[in-house]
Amino acid sequence: MGETVKSDNPGGVRDRLFRLLGWQGSAPGVLRLIRLMPRASLPLTGVLGLVVVFGALLPNLYAITTGLVVAKVAEGVEGGLSSPAGQSLLWAAVAAGALFVLQQVFGPLSGLASFPLGMKVEERLADGVMRASLDPVGISHLEDPQILDSIDQTRGIGTGGGPSQAVAAVVSLGTLRLASLMSAVIVATFNVWLAIGLVIFRLAIRRQVYSQLRRAINLLIGQTERMRQAAYLRNLALDPAAAKEIRIFGLVRWLLDRFDAAWHSAVAASWRERRGSTRTVIGGGLIVMVADVTALGLLARAATRGEISIGQLTTYVQAVFGIARIGIMGPEDDQILTGVGSVNAALRVQQALSSPIRGEGQPCGSMPEQAIRFEGVAFRYPGGHENVFDGFDLEIPAGRSIAVVGANGAGKTTLVKLLSRLYEPTVGRVTVDGVNVLDLDPYEWQARIAAIFQDFVRYPLAVQSNVAPGPAADLPAARAAAEQAGALEIIEGLDHGWESVLDRRYQRGADLSGGQWQRIALARALHARAAGAGILVLDEPTANLDVRAEAELYDRFLELTAGTTTIVISHRFSTVRRADAICVIDGGRVIELGNHDELVGAGGAYARMFELQAARFRDQGPDDPDKQSGEVTHA
Repeated sequence: MGETVKSDNPGGVRDRLFRLLGWQGSAPGVLRLIRLMPRASLPLTGVLGLVVVFGALLPNLYAITTGLVVAKVAEGVEGGLSSPAGQSLLWAAVAAGALFVLQQVFGPLSGLASFPLGMKVEERLADGVMRASLDPVGISHLEDPQILDSIDQTRGIGTGGGPSQAVAAVVSLGTLRLASLMSAVIVATFNVWLAIGLVIFRLAIRRQVYSQLRRAINLLIGQTERMRQAAYLRNLALDPAAAKEIRIFGLVRWLLDRFDAAWHSAVAASWRERRGSTRTVIGGGLIVMVADVTALGLLARAATRGEISIGQLTTYVQAVFGIARIGIMGPEDDQILTGVGSVNAALRVQQALSSPIRGEGQPCGSMPEQAIRFEGVAFRYPGGHENVFDGFDLEIPAGRSIAVVGANGAGKTTLVKLLSRLYEPTVGRVTVDGVNVLDLDPYEWQARIAAIFQDFVRYPLAVQSNVAPGPAADLPAARAAAEQAGALEIIEGLDHGWESVLDRRYQRGADLSGGQWQRIALARALHARAAGAGILVLDEPTANLDVRAEAELYDRFLELTAGTTTIVISHRFSTVRRADAICVIDGGRVIELGNHDELVGAGGAYARMFELQAARFRDQGPDDPDKQSGEVTHA
């Protein structure tokens, strides 16, 4: 599922450099992150490069300057402030004070400088993932657990940070590591082997702890699916749409327990690995303490023998502690590892979802002009065990309306998904005017279809964006479509009219009933038709309207869309009977095809379903409110 963060070039110069900086094992991912920085913003990357160098110089310049201060104290005090020695002491003290102040303010400033670049890197990756997810013609990738895991990892793994925090961590740790190497150079002027030994001790201990941390992060990456389940349960508790059932059915405690169980199941192995590093940290700390005490002892002996001055001793002692920065383990390491995981996941998604170049395939023009045909189509959903269609044949004449009926799960919506290339047939083909839809420009073909599914999207945006989405939308066209769908009065009755946001959670927000939302959705389909769509698909478009409102709307709708190829999926025969033709699906095939009168006269499956619903209507009466939402469950 998740890509482990490990090196693919363990013997190269690159990895040796990264080992010195303390990022062994994550070199490829860190390099990918670093390469993204100048692509996101070259000026900001250049500024941060200077920040790293300047930030590394500050503590070492401070160590040297304080050494000078200590070295000149005796002479300066003896000669007085006006003496040359006193002036040297004063200027050294001023320099040390200035460097001290700069160090205090530099940390926050460094973080502020890295923040905008981190956000630009994250924006670039998020844009790439969005484009990769939107570019494929179909939607099967959005139902693939491995792809979904990778997409989830791009947002940040577990509770760790994403790419933006990783950029800040790279800058912070890069500064610390470079400062440590500069401190080692200072110690090397006293004893080269001492400097090398201190660096090796620190890196050896860090390597062990870092390896355990990396294993813990990889364990967490491997549990992304469970993390997604936990996130779903968390969002369910915060979702207004689910709030009613959660309270009415007394699911509060159940939901909390399920979330706790999913979360702890996902993080348990990672936590165990982290706890296992405690002994390594304690043991390593003791070894490092012995090394530091030895170094300080050697410096003290050299000072007592007169081999180094008291000023040099001050500088060397600070440099010894400065080397310690190369072994520091902190939250930045978590942020780098999780950020690297996010970068790897984002690039993995983009590589996996390579799609046809827009413009490939034959132009669609004004298709269909003759007919749409399903020819010997068989289809099974990815991961499914049974075919939805098996030997499915159907012709839909251009410019005519056809209704599709059948039992739940018969494949009515699947027919639309195959027609619009959201999925591709396992066997057989779908043709338009004799051309296989797979040979058409996929994006141009999908633009020819305006589909309103039964689970249509309710965009939490302004009304105009719900009726006429897209950059080319204009209010007059949106108003015309809304009027045709019977939604104009609803819209103009809102407090903010067309500027109302259709979600109460936002300012100028408003909420609509189910029937009102469906009129908005129908207006969207009519607007798409006016903008050039040649096929209208209505999948249970009026389920929340009562019988009279539905009949009135369809009489009007079919009149307005005369001459447009229209596919209607519905359980209600008040809707179905108005279509030019009716197709009955069962067992993955078309079992009946004809108009309403023909099918009723044939006395087959359609006639039985129609009679069952008609009898129900007679028993309840046309004004019975229970009838308004009644459906034949097998129709």
